[in-house]
Amino acid sequence: MGYTFNRKQLKKTGLSSVKIYAQCMNPFSIYRATDWFDADFASYANNTKTWAATSATRSFVMGVNIGF
Repeated sequence: MGYTFNRKQLKKTGLSSVKIYAQCMNPFSIYRATDWFDADFASYANNTKTWAATSATRSFVMGVNIGF
């Protein structure tokens, strides 16, 4: 999600462009009710159930792009 300020909003600041943004990946798991199954580890390939060695990584990114 991001927001870019227009030139009218930035007129008094001396900046030509400003954009703020945020990104969130895997903030929570909706499968916490089942102790025996973790959806982030299950993968289905060729119609067979296999268990992958991937982890459920949580990621939060925030930033600002500024142009002068």
